[in-house]
Amino acid sequence: MVLLDIGLPGEDDLSVARHLRTLTNLKIIMISSRVEEAQRRAGLATGADRYLIKPVILDELAAIIEAVCLPSAKAQGNAQPRASGIWQLQLESWRLIAPSGLSMTLTAQEFALIKCLIAADGKMVSKEVVCECVCAPGAPNRNERLDVLLARLRKKGLEQLGIALPIRTAYLIGYVFSAPAMLD
Repeated sequence: MVLLDIGLPGEDDLSVARHLRTLTNLKIIMISSRVEEAQRRAGLATGADRYLIKPVILDELAAIIEAVCLPSAKAQGNAQPRASGIWQLQLESWRLIAPSGLSMTLTAQEFALIKCLIAADGKMVSKEVVCECVCAPGAPNRNERLDVLLARLRKKGLEQLGIALPIRTAYLIGYVFSAPAMLD
């Protein structure tokens, strides 16, 4: 497994990943400060298994490394592959289904968070709007509660689905569900 920090001087950003992919079967996790969708797609197109945006949370990175390098037998056992390649949120059962067919049941707050982001159809949702969707009105420490909820949800996604949830954070701005998704 290789952690590749792209954007460093001296080498074309993505050529190292391309070169590694042609030589070996190593898992590649790219880390970058570039947040544009086109940059993320370019990184994944070179053969990277994951593309993370700085700053990276170390616990999340460790979970992603584990998910990429040591796929869970449990997760592989309950997969029902879907041809659509789209994430799906089932409104009645509160289940999030990954493109792989793996699914996980959500708590009320997790469901509200995912529903709020998917309903935005790929657009950034401000942190204030997400707090309104997830937290009780007037609840203390709403931002901190949201941060904890999101960290737990990301960990749960890695454990149960074997992949990182496509929830991207724009520091101090908001969140986006960055993959094709639908409400069902």
